Amino acid sequence: NVSRNSGAYITQRFNSGNVDKSTSVDASSALPDISASVDSSPLLDAAASIAVSVPEPGMVAGAVMSFLENCHTMLDIPYWGAIVLTTIGIRVCLLPVAIKTIQGSARMAVMRPEMQKVQDAMTKDPNKDDTRVTLRYQNEMKALFIKHKVNPLRAVLWPLFQFPVFIAFFMALKEMGIYYPGFATGGAAWFTNLAAADPYLI
Repeated sequence: NVSRNSGAYITQRFNSGNVDKSTSVDASSALPDISASVDSSPLLDAAASIAVSVPEPGMVAGAVMSFLENCHTMLDIPYWGAIVLTTIGIRVCLLPVAIKTIQGSARMAVMRPEMQKVQDAMTKDPNKDDTRVTLRYQNEMKALFIKHKVNPLRAVLWPLFQFPVFIAFFMALKEMGIYYPGFATGGAAWFTNLAAADPYLI
């Protein structure tokens, strides 16, 4: 029966009948020294230094990477299929945002001729510097926005809402080859290496 004792010693107990003998052996002499058999070549040293210096991915980009990896492993599809599936999923989730953006642009296009008339009338008005006249034209503009259900702030925010999502997806794809080596061979056709830039810029 061999058991570890404190520090660098191994205690061996030999039980034979009523005789109990124990001897202590220095572990440094009992265990083989494998440090000499490890090849400390410059290539291994460089690989170790690179592994240590790789930074942790950002929280959002890391979540995208984990999702792609789960699609790849759980659905048993290649990485390029996981990217296509995730892209379609993101597009479907952001479809209401895209519809709102298109609706806002269409309403703005319908309202633009009436808004231009108000702006032209204000420009030609000789009393345009009067505060009361300016206020009247501003109220007319507000009435147009209410009439056509147009919110200028929303027209700007809807496209900006999609921007962080696609930036996170782009950063995840750019850095995924660092954390998942199989990503380099997970492509198809001319883009077999998904960790490299497309040489054809397609």
